[in-house]
Amino acid sequence: MNMTHKTLIHRSVGVILLLLIQFTALSQNRNFGFVSDEELKLKTYAADKEAEAVILFDKGKSTFKIDREKGQFNIIFTRTKRIKILKTSGQARGDINIYFFRSGYNREQLVYDIKATAYNWDDTKGQIKNELSEKDIYEEQLGNELWTKKFVIPNVKVGSVIEYQYTLEIPRSNNIPDWEFQSDLPTVYSEYEVGIIPFYEYTYLLQGKTRFDYTSNSESKFDRTFADIEFKDVNYKFAMKNLSAFNDESFITSKSDYIVKMDWQLTKIYKPDGTSDEFMTTWPQLSKELLAYDSYGKFIQKSSRSAKKIFKDELKVSSLTPIEKAQKITDYVKNRFSWNGYFQKYTELSTKEFMALNEGSTAEINLFLAGLLQAAGLNAKAVLISTRSHGKIIKTDPFESFFNSSIVLLELDGRSYLLDATEPLLPFGWIPAQCINEQGLVITKEGELWVNLSTEPLSSIQEELALSIDLESNLVVGDFKRSMTGYDALIAKKDPDFLKEALESYNLEGEIIKSEISQRNKAFTINYSASAPGIDRFGDLINIRPFLNKPWGSNPLKAKSRSYPVDLIYKRHREYISTLSIPEGFQVLSKPENLLIDNGLIKIDYQVQEVNNALLIQGKYIFKKSVYDPKEYKQIRQHIDQFVDKFNELVVLKKIE
Repeated sequence: MNMTHKTLIHRSVGVILLLLIQFTALSQNRNFGFVSDEELKLKTYAADKEAEAVILFDKGKSTFKIDREKGQFNIIFTRTKRIKILKTSGQARGDINIYFFRSGYNREQLVYDIKATAYNWDDTKGQIKNELSEKDIYEEQLGNELWTKKFVIPNVKVGSVIEYQYTLEIPRSNNIPDWEFQSDLPTVYSEYEVGIIPFYEYTYLLQGKTRFDYTSNSESKFDRTFADIEFKDVNYKFAMKNLSAFNDESFITSKSDYIVKMDWQLTKIYKPDGTSDEFMTTWPQLSKELLAYDSYGKFIQKSSRSAKKIFKDELKVSSLTPIEKAQKITDYVKNRFSWNGYFQKYTELSTKEFMALNEGSTAEINLFLAGLLQAAGLNAKAVLISTRSHGKIIKTDPFESFFNSSIVLLELDGRSYLLDATEPLLPFGWIPAQCINEQGLVITKEGELWVNLSTEPLSSIQEELALSIDLESNLVVGDFKRSMTGYDALIAKKDPDFLKEALESYNLEGEIIKSEISQRNKAFTINYSASAPGIDRFGDLINIRPFLNKPWGSNPLKAKSRSYPVDLIYKRHREYISTLSIPEGFQVLSKPENLLIDNGLIKIDYQVQEVNNALLIQGKYIFKKSVYDPKEYKQIRQHIDQFVDKFNELVVLKKIE
């Protein structure tokens, strides 16, 4: 059988691209080992004079290698990158990590052919090259399966041009690596070349741009043979130039959701026997297939059957109301089973193995929870999600690969509850913050159904400060109490060193007293007494910030405008209450004015009272949304400036003459 290359579907998010523009190389030499004198003499990058470094070019290439011994295809990915170092802070760009996986089952990825060089300019000698030695390349294990090849390019300094090249081999794979054209450095030129073979059909998703600067395709001059089928590769090139740095990473889901990049998806496999397998499906079809999988729907069914013994021997729920049943079952799963730290959408353990280990991934724990809830007669369904770090789901393109985890949807008495049993410290109906990422796909026979993953309840922090001034030591002395709810409480409960950085300049007096962490529905409190620097004296004047260094000291939203949302994950409430005792012999010379702003985006309330020789200063702000639209960016940025300025204003005390 003689197969021809199938049409590659070119797709951007919302726009179909059928661009076959002849690729035209720019004048710059982009071959490894040939750095120009002009590149070495470059002092600044005109398009971004603040940049610590600039990527002169970044080239990737993915091709299919035939492993005849094992009768399979391996992906060969080669990368070549050249960077100009412009500032001292940019010298760290010479520290390189190349990540790869060793997952067993004859699927160990290989990294080889590593080359790296630093080029420097000498007015007398011209170019000076410092090449990486093979003995200076190290391997390090970062996780169960994740490894890195790491090295430091020698003699990197301001003015250097560095470049490196490596090859990554991915055995038994048809998943073409994705490509990021944009990064946290400005990029002069970025190119990705992909060699497609006729056994696979792909689509790609282009994000951040509607078209490439250059594209081309050409058929290879050489014939290849696999399974007695003769074919030619078709090579596609995609290039972009003059990309700005992506630096505004405050309050976003994941940088990968907004940078310019292309993601590749396998849509169809053509087998040598003439049959084929479709991989691009519909959302209802995907739900139907998942319900039939042993590692998904059948795991839920088997969990439901296991519930009969659990309800008989361990968990008495028959006399409870529906909401009490749901709460008790969720607590049972939280308390009995430990999360192993892995986000997975499919189970790897059987229900029997899971119950014996008392540990599992998000898939085992939450699909087991769904089974128990169903066994109790409750309307519970599994929900496929993509965690924040995994990226957003593109609903127009029904690919299973968009997802990496599962939670549970419970519908009860006209209300919907999102449940997750991996985090024992969260209240009922709360899912981990990492899971709050737009929408999830409900796995049901009832067609396409999506559920909103955003949360309504506020998470709050309240700081209470009872302050006095020690005139001899010029220190602020006080009793402090921090009360937290929701996700803010969870962060503090899980991090024993939560206050360490905040209290670096404090002198503690006694112990830090914390409330019981297991009380999920009560505020988590931290109490301590301390002295700290916090006043400035100028003759007869004392300046003090009544909230010390507790509020934000600067606005995290730096950009003047933004084309993507401000994603706070959850609604936030912050309140500061300071009682400042006025030292004997002093009076208030000036204090901040009151401020009240209350609109659909935010509430800011700042009030100052003088009571019984003390100042009572109360300030709070409430973000009324968890996600702000780009068109609201300028207004919310302005409001943040307002409360940052107001909450850090000084009280000025003057000695009475």
